[in-house]
Amino acid sequence: MTHEYSYDSYEEMIADPMWRKRLLSLNSALLNSMKSIEEVPSLNGNLFYRHKDPEFCQNDMIQRFETKRKNFFYLAKHVSTLLEVGVNGGHSLFLALSSNPLLNVIGIDVAEKLHASWAPVDKYVPAAYKWLKREFPNRCIFIKGHSLIELPKFALENPTMTIDAIHLDGSKDTHLRELLAILPLMKKGGFAVFDDANTQSVGKSLSQIKSLNIARPRDLSHLGIEATPGHRIFSILDASG
Repeated sequence: MTHEYSYDSYEEMIADPMWRKRLLSLNSALLNSMKSIEEVPSLNGNLFYRHKDPEFCQNDMIQRFETKRKNFFYLAKHVSTLLEVGVNGGHSLFLALSSNPLLNVIGIDVAEKLHASWAPVDKYVPAAYKWLKREFPNRCIFIKGHSLIELPKFALENPTMTIDAIHLDGSKDTHLRELLAILPLMKKGGFAVFDDANTQSVGKSLSQIKSLNIARPRDLSHLGIEATPGHRIFSILDASG
């Protein structure tokens, strides 16, 4: 079983040579999964690297997402079960699992190249699943499929499960429907993290979520979480709002 590390701060984690070694191992696994493709290996955009960066395996983490990464680190330290829509290369879940040795995660990703402009997600997403399950044994559940099918199915099949946080980072126009699908399992007062909140599609979903009294923005500065454009964290409301 892989040794679990415990970090008090984001800065301590990223300075740890062993964590850096694990990040390189993840990136190498993703790169190796794309050896057979005819195009230059790359990843869709994520919390660590810019969209379709052909040098992701050698480059440093993108600086403009540093606050996003810190926020995700500190949020993960305060939850026990995290569900992520849009696993991609697994970097967000690697960050969360590294932050909290008691955290369990569920990841859902279509893992199909639905648009010609996408990086080869059909190759590297399954590799990310495999790597994370090996590095964090018994802490990961992964589902290949469309979120609007798999989330309602998961909620029906796991009625007693409680999810403390959901990270919505897949399609930009499905956030409301995804949150509604998994809402029966969400802990009241739990967290919903919306990436790309500065886009029109996600912004519309956030307005609808507030109008429906499902969740509200929350000041989480006491947890070390800072406000940042494009990355919003809401708190799930109870039935009375």
